[in-house]
Amino acid sequence: MAAKPEDLSSTIFKGAAVLTAAAILTKILSAFYRIPYQNIAGDLGFYIYQQVYPFYGISVILSTYGFPVVISKLIAEHSREKEEKHIIAAISFMILAFIGLVLFLGIFLGSDWIAAGMGDQNLAPLLRVSSFAFLFMPVISVIRGFFQGNNEMLPTAVSQIAEQSIRVLFIIGVTYLLLKQGNSLYTAGAGAVLGSVIGALASVLTLITFLWTGKYKFELTTFSYRRVKEIAGALFIQGTAFCISSLLLTLTQLIDSFTLYSLLLDTGLEERAAKELKGIFDRGQPLLQLGSIAATSLSLAIVPLLSSSRAKNDSRYLTRKVKLALAVTITTGAAATLGLISIITPVNIMLFTDDSGSDTLAVLAITILFSSLITISSAILQSIGVLWPTMLFILTGIGIKFLLNLWMIPILSIKGAAISTAAAYVFICAAHFSLLHKKLKGSLIDTGHIRIWLTAAVCMAAVLCVHTWIFSLIGADSRQGRMFSSIQALTGVLAGAFVYMKLILGSGMFAPEELSLLPFGSRLSLISQNKNNKRS
Repeated sequence: MAAKPEDLSSTIFKGAAVLTAAAILTKILSAFYRIPYQNIAGDLGFYIYQQVYPFYGISVILSTYGFPVVISKLIAEHSREKEEKHIIAAISFMILAFIGLVLFLGIFLGSDWIAAGMGDQNLAPLLRVSSFAFLFMPVISVIRGFFQGNNEMLPTAVSQIAEQSIRVLFIIGVTYLLLKQGNSLYTAGAGAVLGSVIGALASVLTLITFLWTGKYKFELTTFSYRRVKEIAGALFIQGTAFCISSLLLTLTQLIDSFTLYSLLLDTGLEERAAKELKGIFDRGQPLLQLGSIAATSLSLAIVPLLSSSRAKNDSRYLTRKVKLALAVTITTGAAATLGLISIITPVNIMLFTDDSGSDTLAVLAITILFSSLITISSAILQSIGVLWPTMLFILTGIGIKFLLNLWMIPILSIKGAAISTAAAYVFICAAHFSLLHKKLKGSLIDTGHIRIWLTAAVCMAAVLCVHTWIFSLIGADSRQGRMFSSIQALTGVLAGAFVYMKLILGSGMFAPEELSLLPFGSRLSLISQNKNNKRS
């Protein structure tokens, strides 16, 4: 018996909620573990790990946001044809197994060449370890895509959480033990990279368990060359388009892995000093990830709504939801960016033990707002059927990042790399907004909202300036240690957030039902309703 349309719709939206929750949790885990890792291994050890991380990051994006989305789309189009679904899964696995093997061999056999390109031959063993993650990518992608195509999101969600949880625990535990036993930082780095591979294996075992205990039984089947060609085209073309926006931060890190350290050496720095500077620069990565979590969760939640409105040809509803999504993103992104810049020094000491590179991290914090807007605008464009321009914008931005690195790092050191990242993100964001404006044929941001954001931002900045001044008086005659900085950072977050959200909620910018898209939205909507009731 076929499912009723309303039952199917409810299942889809519940599945989207499950995936959204899993994505948020895994992003938090992915960002937070870097902090204790840097505390254990230091800036030099952090440099070693971060140089190799982008290769693992690419495998994660491909097996989470790229290929599974395409496979699920193909399977959903043949929801009542059991044999066809098996054919899609079989062909997809065959193609992805070939891609995974090529990537594995390319990195494993080319590790010495890649390490030489990064300017550090000691990274070759770590690159060889990281290459094994690509062998798990075909299995993860196909099984996730198969389940998602059948509107079963729990296996994907559980496998993501299992992968990140086991990976994080392994990385922190093994790194601590290896360094405690007197091993080198490069050996500890190899152990950390191995943790990522172990996490991928955990994801495979979790998915196979769901498959083994579920109702699906795969059978050998035959298929035509024409069908192979069709599915291969979909995987290559749509898969690339779907995951490219998610690859932005990883590709940015990859550019820095190949240019930053080697360019610092060219300026005359000694190897250890250059590596430590790169490690200090890499402190910005978890801050950027944590700052953009709200935008990521919003993009995952808003896409089903936008897709449904497009299917119904409801242009007014579509425009209203797009403007709401952008308004929420700017509200959260601006607060995270300005707030972090205002208290960057105590935050740096609290998280990473000292204030090294605080000025560089302040520049990197600018990208929180723009990366958030890129994430949500890419999701909006994809949901209305615009794929290729977003990919072109991002690749062009990556090219700008590369060229600016070559120019600015020799002049401004790691701050030059931060400026080049910010400039690239500003370009990509502007290009996305220009295209959105053209597609929707109307204003994307209400002018009244701009005044509210500026007022809230200025007031928050003023409060945090006073807050910083008070703490400078308290700590004037003492060494500002980590505990002191932690108190300053946390109280600053509370004070800034209180002032900012009080002004935003009091302005009436968002209706109570719209606040549900914000983190802790149900609580915020209650606060907003209470304010409105008092006014009336």
